[in-house]
Amino acid sequence: MTDNEIIVNGGNFNDSDISGAFANNLQSNVNVNDNRVKINAGNGIRSVFGGYTRNGTASGNKVFIKNKVTIGGFVFGGAVNGNGNAESNEVTITDAAVGKDVYVGIIMGNGDAKDNKI
Repeated sequence: MTDNEIIVNGGNFNDSDISGAFANNLQSNVNVNDNRVKINAGNGIRSVFGGYTRNGTASGNKVFIKNKVTIGGFVFGGAVNGNGNAESNEVTITDAAVGKDVYVGIIMGNGDAKDNKI
């Protein structure tokens, strides 16, 4: 799952997540690389994922949030909820709010998180 772009310029998301790439397959490695999420306006956004995978690489994903947008939950630049690497992901938040934690590159199993920027 590579090179996807989501641009949000408004709307009500009714407590939903927004993802550039979201791979929830437990049986195989799925890489989520070079995806972008840009949120310029909107409400009711629960969490934001630049790239999320169960096992694999999350690399080069970028999340941009601005203009007084409020995210009710978490923001993840690149996340691996198992084994893999999270590298070179970026999160930029300008004049906006996040209700929970911001993770630029996170591994919830075995792997490396490196060269991530907030």
